[in-house]
Amino acid sequence: MQQSDITFEIRGTLTLGDLLRFQYFNLFRRFWWVFVPVTLVVLTVVLLATVLVIVSHDVEEAWAPVTKSVFVFLVWCGIVAACPYLAARKQMQTQVSFREPIVYQFSSEGIHVIAKYSSSEISYKGIWMARETESQFCLYLSAGAALLVPKRFFKDVAEQTEWRALLEQGISPKKIVGPDLIGSRF
Repeated sequence: MQQSDITFEIRGTLTLGDLLRFQYFNLFRRFWWVFVPVTLVVLTVVLLATVLVIVSHDVEEAWAPVTKSVFVFLVWCGIVAACPYLAARKQMQTQVSFREPIVYQFSSEGIHVIAKYSSSEISYKGIWMARETESQFCLYLSAGAALLVPKRFFKDVAEQTEWRALLEQGISPKKIVGPDLIGSRF
């Protein structure tokens, strides 16, 4: 990429919070269909046990089978909540370039990424999908790997808008998928 071809140059340092938001976003975006039914089943069991307590007036008999189910559900929730955190922490510890400043150079040809210990060229054809969350853009190279471009790397909203237009022109006919119900929180 020639220096005169660079349209946007943004820079910054990724934080553990950036990686953590990406990990949680990816988890909930891909596996929401597991969380919703499991939660509904547990809530239904608790509701039925509550109705049984009201009807039979025997709290111990009605809640005995439910307590084990609720305990297993809470342990499962704890494990699910901890996994993205542990993955983000491991990424931050093992990928040295994440702890150093990163420079993204966007042009009509593609993306040039420069870090302290590495650099790479990525054609827009290599972008599988582009997603936007509340705090960052995720330029997916595959289903689980993405370039993270935190919104705080941009000077202002106007620069973000211009960058979006350049990116969408490059990845056309794909578009940046905006924040949805899940993306609005990360």
